[in-house]
Amino acid sequence: MSLSPDYNMFLLRHIRNEKLRDTDFYMTISDWPISEEQKADLIAYRQELRNLPQKISNGEIPEPELDENNDLIFDYWPTKPKI
Repeated sequence: MSLSPDYNMFLLRHIRNEKLRDTDFYMTISDWPISEEQKADLIAYRQELRNLPQKISNGEIPEPELDENNDLIFDYWPTKPKI
């Protein structure tokens, strides 16, 4: 069964949103012990995640695909900074 590119983007956004949620607490707890450099790295990482759909629609990076099990194939995730 072939699914639509819209479904692929739906999955990408879902995974992207999970990755954003994984870093929410660093951004919302003001006394979390991270340096300003680490915080800046997190802000940049989160912005890169938010920019993915636009980069795909602009053709800067390829659209996500699905494998035979309908799992997302996407090799362009930004690297999460070490905290």
